[in-house]
Amino acid sequence: MTPSMLERDDGRKSQPRNPRHRKRVQVRFGPEAPEKIAFTSNLSEHGLLLQTNHVHRPGTMLQVEVDALDYPTFTLLGRVVWVKRVPVRLQQVRPSTMGLYFNEPSQDWLEFCKRWNA
Repeated sequence: MTPSMLERDDGRKSQPRNPRHRKRVQVRFGPEAPEKIAFTSNLSEHGLLLQTNHVHRPGTMLQVEVDALDYPTFTLLGRVVWVKRVPVRLQQVRPSTMGLYFNEPSQDWLEFCKRWNA
């Protein structure tokens, strides 16, 4: 597999399950604790796209903290559904990305998304 190939854990084509909205917010994430920092490229009620060079394998469960400016910090549990790795020499031009899916987003997160994306 080449570094730029799309990896998915379910074998399907990469199509968002919910409408995504282009938003850039800071996120902390990690499998044990949210210790790495990244930024979103887009988000929805049930997931988000992270721009990061610290990608995890599809299927990995991550703790995610979304710092949405004037809103409280949201803590969510997400599953990595796909990863696009970028070669090291290109990472300053275009970072690697990782798509996360939230199985059970909190009611506060759902309301935030509806309000913010309106």
